[in-house]
Amino acid sequence: MPVTPAVRAVTVASLAVLITACSARAHCTGERPYQQADTVRVLEDIEDIKVPRSSSALTVPEAPTEGPAYAERYQDEDGNERIRCLDAPPRLDPLEDDSEVAPA
Repeated sequence: MPVTPAVRAVTVASLAVLITACSARAHCTGERPYQQADTVRVLEDIEDIKVPRSSSALTVPEAPTEGPAYAERYQDEDGNERIRCLDAPPRLDPLEDDSEVAPA
């Protein structure tokens, strides 16, 4: 069965709406299941058994009691409130055209 141009147009438009709707949601707000995970105890020496220790071993630091903000609310240039996620890099200012600068 051939796909008509009308069906193709409706499909593309539907996908565009879905992608736009998903990208507008801030995924860094709210609680996530991994934030409820339990921390296991560090292995300790018992009786005659010693846990091997290495000076080159990586250690996991203690979890902070007050975590960082994963989202920051700000106002864009239009005055609308937006959410910037921690994992989203900040926008960079455009590079200045320095083609008129004489070489040193």
